[in-house]
Amino acid sequence: MGIIQKNNLEKYQITHRSWQGIPSMDIDQNGTLYASWYSGGTGEGTDNYAILQNSTDNGLSFNHPLAIVSPKENTRAYDPSVFTDPFGRVHWFWAQSNGMYDGSCGVWDCIVNNESFTEPKRICDGIMMNKPTVLSNGSWLLPVSLWDMNPYFKKPGDIEVDKNKVRAGSYAVISNDNGTSYNIQGLAHPDQPSCDEHMIIEKGDGSLWMLIRVKYGIAESFSYDTGKTWSPSKPSSIASPVSRFFIRRMPSGRLLLINHHKFIDNENIHLRRNNLTAMLSDDDGKTWPHQLLLDERNSVSYPDAAIRPNGEINVIYDRDRYGVSEILTARITEDEIIAGTISDPKSYLKNIISSIHPLL
Repeated sequence: MGIIQKNNLEKYQITHRSWQGIPSMDIDQNGTLYASWYSGGTGEGTDNYAILQNSTDNGLSFNHPLAIVSPKENTRAYDPSVFTDPFGRVHWFWAQSNGMYDGSCGVWDCIVNNESFTEPKRICDGIMMNKPTVLSNGSWLLPVSLWDMNPYFKKPGDIEVDKNKVRAGSYAVISNDNGTSYNIQGLAHPDQPSCDEHMIIEKGDGSLWMLIRVKYGIAESFSYDTGKTWSPSKPSSIASPVSRFFIRRMPSGRLLLINHHKFIDNENIHLRRNNLTAMLSDDDGKTWPHQLLLDERNSVSYPDAAIRPNGEINVIYDRDRYGVSEILTARITEDEIIAGTISDPKSYLKNIISSIHPLL
């Protein structure tokens, strides 16, 4: 059961966390930013809970938690995603699993309005940590994943699961009624999956381009029937460490990609997660000539962004989840990415909004 907690949140405050990360963010019609990430326990596991906070100062600071999702007993809440739909409604999505990974999990959704929340509902099996894509025909496609691994738990025998029900893949889950109902549209099968963490772009010719996290970086798959069938995955031309990335269509028509650019190659995955960069493409993703370095340091990862109609971009990401455990924001513009440097008085980089160490 997905239960929103708004009161008695003392034990979930930053002073009681030993780690945190994996953030998401979007913006409502009034300019309020909503951000979510997760924490709990000593790492990814059954003690995890999802956190929701908001900002009214362009992402420079976020208020104390508005709400928490902390399932009882052996169930974890994790991989949240914040999404503003075409009607201006802010959706707070998260995943739940009995045990660490039970093979079916579940994507939950509620709509946030200031400090009120609709009753959470479970919309499908799987995990969705990235935003849905709204197609030109008005349908929503949700990038939902079921991992290519057997269910596993903190202790053997915690929960019995029918392993035959595991249907691994990178799914496109569709809503044709503005989020009232959802159905599986189709799925791609990445060749070397690594939690998938996929995103879907509608290209200029109407085809769909799915980018998927895999063991060698980013794979790609295409659909020419609104997501019902997908081509065999193959390596994309986008160089990447094994990590989450962000891609979205800008109001101008350009594609925005936030990923690790010219990252330092190293066997340690955290040392490869550096040079987080915002990039723009003028040719539907073939090339990325415009680049703005957001954070050159190691262990910066998992970007998400809120894009305003005027082209302003608010970025969120994490740094050193098990050390300083920072959640950071940046505010940039499309023109600044083209110029390669920030110049707008309202823009900023490397802004810490939460850390397990006191901010000075």
